[in-house]
Amino acid sequence: MHPCSVSMPSTCATTTMSVHHTEFKRKVGPQPHCIANLITEIFLDHYQELLNSLILESLKSIQDEFYEGQSTQELDKMRGVLNHSSRTTRLAIFFFLLNVDQGIKKRVTSLELVENHPKLTRFFLDLKRILVPDFFTNETEPVSYFVDRCEEFYVLA
Repeated sequence: MHPCSVSMPSTCATTTMSVHHTEFKRKVGPQPHCIANLITEIFLDHYQELLNSLILESLKSIQDEFYEGQSTQELDKMRGVLNHSSRTTRLAIFFFLLNVDQGIKKRVTSLELVENHPKLTRFFLDLKRILVPDFFTNETEPVSYFVDRCEEFYVLA
């Protein structure tokens, strides 16, 4: 008897293979302590504590930077308004502070996903060049309209 003839499968046949050395790039997972699209998230009930915290941090930053750490009547009034104002009023204060205070801009940027930083930058420019000037030049524009426009501009940025 002859032994069974066994042939090597074509998948195991010796072939010339070239290996390309490329740099392995790790997929970036979610960043710790980041909130995707923070600007739209602060409109939600779940983030109202964060909204208040951002406003208070900004007021403190302004106090330290412009008033040598001393409080003013205006800053105290704004702090007082936070406790009993509507969400719309708090959002308007947040956007006005975001327009003028570098501290809150840095904080918001640090909380946002890196991929969304260009979107934030565009929004900051729209806030400075369009939204805030329009609000202060049109005395008939309600605060709610300003806040709605801020959300719309962020979404479209």
